[in-house]
Amino acid sequence: GAVTRLHPSLVGPPAELANRPIFDLTQQQELNEALLTAAEAHNIQEVKRLLDAGADINAADEDGFTVLVTALSSYQLDLVDYLVQHGATIAQI
Repeated sequence: GAVTRLHPSLVGPPAELANRPIFDLTQQQELNEALLTAAEAHNIQEVKRLLDAGADINAADEDGFTVLVTALSSYQLDLVDYLVQHGATIAQI
């Protein structure tokens, strides 16, 4: 049951990985903001793509609303199911 998907930035010889930053803070923030926007737009395919690109599944907007909360509040049950199966935490609600 372990998740084995690795972000492309994590693939390579250990010596290379030790000196390679995964993301800079700005890039991570942009991914997270795009993820929240995709959830608000009910775009599950874009949500999946952004998560695969490294967005934080538990990212929250400035009001503390996570992608999971957004999906729940708009009755996007397919997205809720996907997020929970992929590690979104209920504790954020």
